[in-house]
Amino acid sequence: MTRQTEQLSDLFLARVSELLEQYLGRFPEERRHLSILIEQLLHNDRRLCDRKNMRGHLTASGLLLDRNCESVLLIYHNFLQCWLQPGGHLEPEEMPAQGALREFSEETGIEALELHPWHTGSLIPIDVDTHHIPVSEKKGEGEHYHHDFQYLLELRDCHSNSPIDGSQLPKLNLAIDEISKYRWVPIDELLGGDFDGRLKRSLSKVKRLIKQI
Repeated sequence: MTRQTEQLSDLFLARVSELLEQYLGRFPEERRHLSILIEQLLHNDRRLCDRKNMRGHLTASGLLLDRNCESVLLIYHNFLQCWLQPGGHLEPEEMPAQGALREFSEETGIEALELHPWHTGSLIPIDVDTHHIPVSEKKGEGEHYHHDFQYLLELRDCHSNSPIDGSQLPKLNLAIDEISKYRWVPIDELLGGDFDGRLKRSLSKVKRLIKQI
């Protein structure tokens, strides 16, 4: 059982603060919309992994890319009623990259995941976002904010150790209480379609930065 009320250590908060500053060093234009998270870290909010912290708490998510980095796997979120990347809440003291891998596996049943080579040498996320979560009477939660650290993922063929394409994806074992369906979405379709604005920002970065690998 997750110990949601556990008080976080100074070391963990310092590591998250450093990670965020590294991210903002690369994407300085995003500092303004992350002001709530910055303030919580500045004041050493030891309940940043507590789901009952209505000021805001940490989550992590993963964007699974196909072999050619042309499509991304999305799931349909039943509560929010929109197409999103798999993700969820961090465990106490769990760093975001590990949380993104764990949550993706828990929500889809896919286990042979790893971080995309874009993250080699650094665990800076591709995107960090603070977004509003509405009231959930079912969960007994008021409105609050999620501070989501998003990572690029890939699935490798265990025989050739090379990334796979969408047609080779194993059958997903979805967490059906939260997710009802999934699909591969071409990045160009996502950027031009009726999808979440945060997703569009992340995938715009993918198209621009993936060429640097």
